[in-house]
Order: sequence, then C-alpha cells, then structure tokens
Amino acid sequence: RWRAATLRLRPLPAGAWPWLALAALALVAAAACALVVTPRFIPLPLDRDDPVTRYLARPYGVAAVFVAAVAVAPLLEELLFRGWLQRSLERRLAPAVAIALTATLFAAAHADAFGFPLRTALGVATGYAAWRTRTIWPSVALHAAYNGAL
Repeated sequence: RWRAATLRLRPLPAGAWPWLALAALALVAAAACALVVTPRFIPLPLDRDDPVTRYLARPYGVAAVFVAAVAVAPLLEELLFRGWLQRSLERRLAPAVAIALTATLFAAAHADAFGFPLRTALGVATGYAAWRTRTIWPSVALHAAYNGAL
C-alpha cells in the first residue's frame, strides 16, 4: 500500500480517458511542430554513427528499439521522475515548482541540447498529468505516445 501511494501506482480515474487522449494528440502535434522549429535555433547534431543507429541496422533492431522506447523507457522514467522524484518534491514545494523542477531534470538527464526544449515540455505535460490524476499511468501513456511519434 505504501508503494502504491508513493509511486502513484493507483488506477486511472474513469473521467480522465478523454482528456488523456486529447493531451496525447496535442503532445504529438507539438512534437512534430517542434521538430520543424527547433532546428532553426539549435543546429541538428551531425554525428549519426551512434550505437543506436548501428543497432537499428541489425535484424529485428527496429522492433527491439521500438519496444524499448515505447514500452520500457516510459514506464521506468515515469516511475523515477513522476512517481518518486516529483512526488517527493511535492511534499516540500508547491506543485508547480515540483513539476517545473522535475521537468527540467528530466530533460537534462537525456543530455541532448537539441531535444531539451521539447523534453522539458513533455516533462511539464506528464508532470501535470501525474499531479492532477494522482497516478503515473497517464504520464506513461503520454510519454509512450511521444516516443512512438518520434
């Protein structure tokens, strides 16, 4: 019972589904727009010979990366950032400050200047969803929709 309250593993409220679907659509649209606007201010990284790109060329590499990016990473990151960190900060700070601080740390943890503004916006959206519904499942769904769209 302690873990369910601390990590926000409660069921999603019934009335949250329509709002979650709208938020996912808005987040995916914002991601698409940001991918067009952001390169005008921050240059695109030129190095495309990273381990992920090489792994994608392997058999079933695309499927494995898709599962990791759309299922595993959102769950683990939301448990850490929204379930544990944001919840801990909310006990000490105002919710808006806790959401903003957690969103900034979430974006910084990815160590990517190009994606920092977009990941901060994702962090604010998922942080608000977790705070408003008192569960991390909307955050996991939004995060998975964002990663899947990218």
